[in-house]
Amino acid sequence: MFGINKMISGGQTGADLAGLDFALRNNISLGGWCPKGRLNESGTIARMYPLIETSSTQYSVRTEKNVMDSDATLIFTGKQSIDPGTKLCIDLCQHHQKEHFIFDLFDNAENQLDSARAWLLTGNFRTLNIAGNRESTFPGIYFKTLMVLANIFNANVETVGEAGQTN
Repeated sequence: MFGINKMISGGQTGADLAGLDFALRNNISLGGWCPKGRLNESGTIARMYPLIETSSTQYSVRTEKNVMDSDATLIFTGKQSIDPGTKLCIDLCQHHQKEHFIFDLFDNAENQLDSARAWLLTGNFRTLNIAGNRESTFPGIYFKTLMVLANIFNANVETVGEAGQTN
C-alpha cells in the first residue's frame, strides 16, 4: 500500500524497533543503518534486523544515513517530549530537504491518521524511514507506534514485544 516497498530505521528502542517489527510482520522489506557495534539504549540490536553498521558508534551518523537513504521519514513523537535524537532527525530532514511527517502521539489521532495517509499517497515514496523517540524518553512509544502504523496501513499486527519477541 502507498507504494512503500521498504522500511528502514536505526534500530533504537521505541519507534525505530516498532517500525522494523511492523515491516517484519507485514512482509515489507526492511533495513537501515545502525551504530558500530549494533548499539541501542538497551544494549545490542538483535541480528534478526538486517541493519548495516556505520563506522562510528555515534547515533547521529546512522540517523543521517537513514534520512539520506530514504525517500521520506515518518517521525513518531509527542511535540512536548521530543528527545535530542528525534530533534536531530527532524533537523536533518529539513537540512537535506527530505520529506518528513511528524506524528504527534499526544494530538488527535484520527485527524493525523488521515493526514499521514494523504501524505503517503501523494508522496510516491518507496523507502520509508521510521524514526522517533526512544523508549526511555517516551515510555510506551513502541506499542503506540506499532498500532499507528497498523492503522495507517490498514494492517493486522500481532502484539509484538521489543526485539521481535511475540507477547
